[in-house]
Amino acid sequence: MNMLKRKIHWQSCLMTLSCAFVFLFQPSFSHADSPLLSYKEGVLPILEADCFECHNTKKKKGGLDMTSFHGLLNGGLNGPVIFESKPQVSPLYLSLLEGADSHMPPKKQLSDESIATIRAWIAGLPENSLSALKGLDIKKLSASGAESKDLKAAVDSLS
Repeated sequence: MNMLKRKIHWQSCLMTLSCAFVFLFQPSFSHADSPLLSYKEGVLPILEADCFECHNTKKKKGGLDMTSFHGLLNGGLNGPVIFESKPQVSPLYLSLLEGADSHMPPKKQLSDESIATIRAWIAGLPENSLSALKGLDIKKLSASGAESKDLKAAVDSLS
């Protein structure tokens, strides 16, 4: 009976991770005329160019590491920085706007195109898709040896 419960648990974990993976890494539309947009191709290059200097694994200003998708999901000392499909309340987006109280990056203004890309990406995230990933212990799942090829691919894509 224990083996059956364990198998059901892993199937459930795999299903949750697979669904989140599909929603997060498939290109999404912010509206009908928008080009396809993905985290890796659209958002990551912007973060790398303009945010990694202060928000990396060593510095973590504000407790925020933006060098990986998982770090972005974890948020910072003030909590989450992304609220799925709600850029208007997502600190990541709001801090980029000209005149923001805690403007980021502090010494320059991102281009309108970069800000629009991040806004469209957040707007295109299905509700509750990030919380499904946050609840999974990715390292524990990958170390268990019970993962499938799909789970391994999903785990690798997050790191």
